[in-house]
Amino acid sequence: MDFKNIQLLDNKQLNINEKGVLLTLINLASNDRVVKNYSLIELSNIMSVTKPTLIKVLNNLEEKGFIEKIKCEGRYAKNCYKICV
Repeated sequence: MDFKNIQLLDNKQLNINEKGVLLTLINLASNDRVVKNYSLIELSNIMSVTKPTLIKVLNNLEEKGFIEKIKCEGRYAKNCYKICV
């Protein structure tokens, strides 16, 4: 775990679910800091949270500026998540 991830754990702006989801997204992100090719069901299984909880947490993280939801390319494009921290 790098220093930036440790700082996220100490961030008072995030609740425990938001910290867990954000750290998992950081670990899943490619070199361009974008999480690609995961459905919400796949992400919720990886993170051991329900799909509604994941959606709420992702929306909270986006509102707080920690991630940005972007459309991925492809015919059946899934949302991608750009890490902004």
